[in-house]
Amino acid sequence: MLSLHAVKCVIEWRKQLIYNYLLTTQISGGPIVNGVNGGQERNNMNKFKNIPFIWEGENYLLKMKSDTQFLAFSSYSKYFNFTPKSDPFLVQSSLKHPNGSSSSAQTVAVGGGAQGLKNLRKQAVSGAPPVVAQRQKMVVPLPNSLLKMIKQCEVYLMEEAVNDQILKGGGKSAPIYEGGADSGLNEYHT
Repeated sequence: MLSLHAVKCVIEWRKQLIYNYLLTTQISGGPIVNGVNGGQERNNMNKFKNIPFIWEGENYLLKMKSDTQFLAFSSYSKYFNFTPKSDPFLVQSSLKHPNGSSSSAQTVAVGGGAQGLKNLRKQAVSGAPPVVAQRQKMVVPLPNSLLKMIKQCEVYLMEEAVNDQILKGGGKSAPIYEGGADSGLNEYHT
């Protein structure tokens, strides 16, 4: 949920940059769409769509793509299906994967999220064989309501990666935002 929220916040941040740019342009009396500079104004607005959100010296949306890869090699991988591939929203660990023999080698956390994990704990206490002893992997299903948002955010992350490759390959540099949440528009560098 927090990763989805982070992507949505970056999207909204970029929309706010465009809105502020449009307000600034209108106040200064420059044309926005019509007139001689109309095409130039649209090009300037597109720059804001490609501004990377830099956190600790790195494009945060690109960093998100590899943030969870360590989980596949961690001790958590004994209990959950993590993948070494890019899976920033942990979709793979929410899918049922047979562990070689049968799909019954997995325990599904019915209810999703924390409630699902509580249900698993109740099953273990009630006399069901403990999950750890059997090396079963738990599956915490994602609600359908989140799957649509996850798909949208995955597309957005792919677009970010493509834009980054285009900018690097074309020798152009996108404006870079350096600052905190309270920083103004004057902190962009090209």
